[in-house]
Amino acid sequence: MRAAHARIQGELLVNVTLDLATVLVVGLALAVGCMVHRGMAPAAGTGSTTSKGDRLTAAVAAAAGVIVIGSFLVGGVQIGQPSGGPAPGPAATSTGSVR
Repeated sequence: MRAAHARIQGELLVNVTLDLATVLVVGLALAVGCMVHRGMAPAAGTGSTTSKGDRLTAAVAAAAGVIVIGSFLVGGVQIGQPSGGPAPGPAATSTGSVR
């Protein structure tokens, strides 16, 4: 059972950790989303120009933007470096003999 767990754990492609930077970025995203949602609310007694759906869409987009920018500032963009060898590609196979 333990070997199977280690094997499954080794095949995970994404490693999610909960650290202080993640908590701060998500907290800031929630705060910005709430501020955008409340800021777009129509004033009392005026005609409503934005619907609840429009306000929610803007709030979610603002929160997603904060998460993208915050994650870039915290961790940067990490691109895998090539190992120095040729890039993997299709294997060459022979379909017949050359005469």
